[in-house]
Amino acid sequence: MKSKLLKFFAGLAALAVSASAATRNVPSQYATIQAAVDAAVSGDTISIANGTYNEQVTVSNSHTHLTFVGASQTGVKLQAGNGQTALTIHGTDITFEYMTIANTYTSGSTTSHAVYVDSAQVEFYRC
Repeated sequence: MKSKLLKFFAGLAALAVSASAATRNVPSQYATIQAAVDAAVSGDTISIANGTYNEQVTVSNSHTHLTFVGASQTGVKLQAGNGQTALTIHGTDITFEYMTIANTYTSGSTTSHAVYVDSAQVEFYRC
C-alpha cells in the first residue's frame, strides 16, 4: 500500500511540473530570444522560428530546466559581432537544439565569442 501511495504522489508531482511548463514562441509571441528567456520559468521550451537573430542572449543563473528548439539547424541563426558574445549561459540544465550560434566578427578579437558557458548541465544537439 505504501508503494502505491508513493507512486501516486510522484505521479501528481510530475503532472504539476508538466502542467506549469509552457512553450514560448519567437518571434510570434516574443520579438527576441532574450524577451522569451526573460519571461520563461523552469521547464519551459523556447521555440524559435527560422530567421537571423542579431542579439546577445543571456540565460541567467535563476533560469533552470529550459529547452531552446530552433525550427532548423541552418535556418535559425543567433549571432553577435565585435566585442560581443551571442549566447551566455549561467543557468543549469539548459538544452539547445537545431540552430546555428555564431560570432560574425572575423578579425582577431579575444572578446568576440559565439558561446560562453559558466554553468552545469548544458547540452547542444545539432547546433
